[in-house]
Order: sequence, then C-alpha cells, then structure tokens
Amino acid sequence: MIKNGTTVKSAPAKRIVAYLMILLLALTIFAVSGRQVVVLLNRCVGCGDCVRACNRDAVTMVMGKACIDPEKCTGCGVCLSACAYHALRYKGEQ
Repeated sequence: MIKNGTTVKSAPAKRIVAYLMILLLALTIFAVSGRQVVVLLNRCVGCGDCVRACNRDAVTMVMGKACIDPEKCTGCGVCLSACAYHALRYKGEQ
C-alpha cells in the first residue's frame, strides 16, 4: 500500500517477513549444529583453550590431548575458533 508517496507494509506482510527471518536463522543454526567435531591428535598441543571455550563441557583433556564427548557436543564450533593450532575440525572437513 502506498500512502503519501511512502510504502507502508501491512501487518500480514510484516509477519511473513518475520517468519522468513526466523526460518532462515533456524536453518543456519541447524546446518551448523549436529555436526561432529573431531580432534587432530597430531596437532593438539594440550593447551586447553578448547576446554575453556566449550559452554557444554563437551571437551576434556585426556592424557594431554583434547577429547570431544559426542553426547554433549552440539557442533556449535566455539572450540574450533578457540584453537590456535587448528587441531579441531568438523568430521569430514580437511
């Protein structure tokens, strides 16, 4: 609808845009979450940055190396960002 030379969106159109934005956000989150994080043991130096970064307590240190608990890990990728040695990857990535 155009009123005084400006476009005014109707309430249903605003709702549709809001629903589409929510759907896009949900798809983005779903695309990341659920992916399995793996540790490249030859790169892990045992610094513990990933352990401190994980909000789910899914990363622990075992014998000086990071270990991911797949039951707790949501695949958010926070630990990947925290690792300065690039020792964490999503399964299937190089």
